[in-house]
Amino acid sequence: MRIDRERGEIHFKPTYFGPGLVGKKTCLQYIWNRTRPEYKTALQDLVPADELGVFSWEEYQERRPTLRGRQVWFELTPATLAPLAGLRVKLDLHTNPGACWIEPTRRFSLVGADGVMFVAHADPIGANSNLEALQMLEELLAEGVAYQREIPRVFCYNRRDTDGLCDLADLERDLNPGRRWSSFTISAVRGEGVFDALKALVGAVIRPLEAAPGRLAAR
Repeated sequence: MRIDRERGEIHFKPTYFGPGLVGKKTCLQYIWNRTRPEYKTALQDLVPADELGVFSWEEYQERRPTLRGRQVWFELTPATLAPLAGLRVKLDLHTNPGACWIEPTRRFSLVGADGVMFVAHADPIGANSNLEALQMLEELLAEGVAYQREIPRVFCYNRRDTDGLCDLADLERDLNPGRRWSSFTISAVRGEGVFDALKALVGAVIRPLEAAPGRLAAR
């Protein structure tokens, strides 16, 4: 959470997290495409200039702890969201596309995050990748990388519009036991469920602040 009192804004950072090729960037792209120009900034899809090119194995090992990797983000101003303590709400939507085998790039995407949208494979082939990504998320949050350890989460089971998928009960058992967090079945390509999931995550982030406005006044 970042407050800019000069501009009268409060910024929240929802981060889309999950295994590779699961649709994290596709979710952001769909939201951006469906948002009117006056409510969004340009979609940024960048690799840091000092990380362009092919590394030798030795150079990769040396630079691995500080690699940020490809980052995708944009700023969204929700048109239907009321001001919070007189501050206009801005969402800094962020993701780190690709596989999560380079742990520092995932760490960078979670820095300052206020909520996590965990996008998971709904097909059996991706079951192990889901668990690996979830374990990495838990480890990074335990280290205090995000705004706070117990930040809200929402689970999205992507590609529910295809055949041969895992049973939803099995996905919930493995990734979201006890259904502690809200979950949605989505199709990132078609956009089904994408905005519903985002609304749920933003609501989970904002509700505690609406209930205790003094937390904002003290910042």
